[in-house]
Parts: sequence; structure tokens; C-alpha cells
Amino acid sequence: MMPVVARFGELSSAGRTLARWSARALAASFLLAGLPSGARTAGNLFDSLANELRDAAICASRTPRWLSIAALLVAFRLIVGALWSAVGQQLLGSPKNTLDFHRLLRTNRMVIHAIWRAPDFRWLRRGLIWGAFIFAILSGLASTAFTAWILMAAGTSPSLLLWVLIVVVSFAISKGESLVTERLYARHALKPVPPTRQEAIARLAGYLDDHPGEARTASPVLYAYSALERDELGQRFAELGVTSAAARAHRIVSVVLVAALYPYVPAANVEHLGQRGFVGCLYSDFYGFFTVAAENLPLAAALAVALVVVSPLAVLWAYVKFMKEWRFPIDVQLVVLRRESGFALRMAGYMTVLAVASALVGMLLLWVSAELATRLDSPAAGLTVVVLATLAGIALYRRLTRASER
Repeated sequence: MMPVVARFGELSSAGRTLARWSARALAASFLLAGLPSGARTAGNLFDSLANELRDAAICASRTPRWLSIAALLVAFRLIVGALWSAVGQQLLGSPKNTLDFHRLLRTNRMVIHAIWRAPDFRWLRRGLIWGAFIFAILSGLASTAFTAWILMAAGTSPSLLLWVLIVVVSFAISKGESLVTERLYARHALKPVPPTRQEAIARLAGYLDDHPGEARTASPVLYAYSALERDELGQRFAELGVTSAAARAHRIVSVVLVAALYPYVPAANVEHLGQRGFVGCLYSDFYGFFTVAAENLPLAAALAVALVVVSPLAVLWAYVKFMKEWRFPIDVQLVVLRRESGFALRMAGYMTVLAVASALVGMLLLWVSAELATRLDSPAAGLTVVVLATLAGIALYRRLTRASER
């Protein structure tokens, strides 16, 4: 059952993250309730960021406590579901297709339930679920308590340096949590045994005989120096997310482009809606962050360009992670990175175009949302447009992903 622990560590990430942020919101409703708003200081990027971060902290303190508690319950359910899936994977094998795996989980529900209720598994089950949940909550509470202590002592105008301190300490607290949880999970992972050099040469020759058209790609080398079959290789790279880091970089590019250009769109001003309770505060602050880049357009443009430039490295990092898992020789790693450099550059180009298109769609969405919110005098209406559009985008992405898995 030890591989179950390692797999649970991977699958429970979303639940632990939600529990952490829900605990932060719940603690903020108590600890930041008396945070003074203060006067907004105009000036450079640092002043703008400090203003927006202070407003975000005040808005967080208005989070309804019932909402934070409900999110904690959802997080707990996600953590329980992560362990259930980990047990299912131990029993049924790693999923090659997400839809098929969920069907197998339903079909074998009684068998998994028998393992779940087994006396030998009971204490491990409780320890994993409650340990992950409680440590995530404690991490969120600790970071919010530190934030409240700093902000209350700073008064009405905390500088950006204080916010940097808050971010650094909060990050350190989260990393401390991972030392207790994620590293504990990783200790139980089955370490892959790489083939010997002679075995790798034989696997390379066999792969080239079967797929001579791929001789110039990195696939034969990746296959040869790992113990995975061809379909398992593709599955592992799907898990690593060969373009996930680059995709994150380009999502940031999209946000920067929207933030820099949206203020020049003739859209309605929603700042006055910030006084309409928690929803109004959330909605107004959401739009308020776009003024930061608009006031510092050259810096925002430089950031976007820098992210585009380094994104090929983000694509290659997935290959580096895979080769470290299988302990590839250094010379072989260099061959793989050289062969995949063209793919990384192409992906960077595709994602840049996608980032620009996403920014245009995002600006249109924000314009529609702001117009609806001001015409109806309802921040909830505007926020609903954003939420529904986001959910529709996620659903479309999942449908495309599932179609590619078939």
C-alpha cells in the first residue's frame, strides 16, 4: 500500500490547496476585520501594487464565513476522493484514459470499498486524510496570522517591502507544510530502475527498427534510457505536463496584456460598486488590478516579452524532470534537449499566438461584464458573467482533452 501514499500526495494537491486558501479566508474574516483602508498613494508601480494588495486584504476580511466553511468541506471531500482514486490506481493500474479509469472505479466500487474499510488500512486512511487536511488548514491560518500582525502594525499605508515580506513568509510556511506532507508522501514512491547502457542501446535499436521516421526526434532516446513502453512514455509526459510550465507563463502573458490594454477600452467604470458588500468588493478589486499595468505600461510590456522569451526553457524543463527520474547520463540529456529545442520553440510560438487571442477574448469578456454590472447596478451580475465564462472555458478544455484521449 505504500505506492498509494505517494499517489495520494499527487492527487490531493487540489484539495490541500483549497483547504489552505479557505482557511486563510476564514482567518482573515476575524484577524483582518479591523484593517484600516487608508488613503491611496499615487506614484510608481510599487505604490500601485501596495494599494491593490491592501485593498485585496480588506476584501478578504469581508469573505462570508459560511462560504469559507463550505469551501473547507469541499476541500475535505476532494482529499477523500484523492485517496479513493489512489487506492483504485493501486488496484487497477495507472489510468491510460481518464474516462475509462472513472468507469473502472465505478465498476470496482465494491472491491475498493472493501480495501477502504479493511482494518489494516483504516488507520493509514485516517492519518492521510486528516493529516493532509489539518496541516493545510494550519498552514493557511499561520500565514494569515502573520499577515494580520504585519498589517496592523504598519497602519494605513504598508509599503510594498512589507508585502514582499508577507509573501516570502507565507511561501516559507507553505514550504514547511510540504516538508511534513509532500516529502513524506514522496518517500513511499517506487523509484524507477533505469536500464543499463547495454540494455538502452538494445532498446534504442529496437525502437528505430519499428519507427525509423522518428530517428531525428528525442523519442527513441527517451524510450531507450527509460524502462517505459511507448504508450507509457506518452502517458508519463502527459502527467508531467510537457507544456504546463510554458502554458502558465503564457497565461501570465495573457493577463499582463489584458491588464495593460483593457484600461484603454471604452468600458464602464465599476469602482463605485466596491461598496456593495463582499461581492462588490471582490468585483471592484478584480478590475482594480488592471490599472497597475496601465500605469506602468513599459514595464508590463517588458515582463510579457521576458515571459515569452523564457517559455521554451519551461517546455524543456519537463524533459529535464523526466530524465532526472530515470537518471539519464549527462551526455544523453544534452542530446535530448538539443533534439527537442525546435519543438520548444514551436510551442512557444503557438502559445504566444494563443496568449494574444486569449487576451482579446478576455478583454471582450471584461467589457461585457462591466457593462452589465453598471447597467443593472449589480456587481453580482457582472461577476456571474466572469464565472460562467470561466466554467465554460474549463468545460471546453476538458472536453477537448477527453476527445484527445479516446
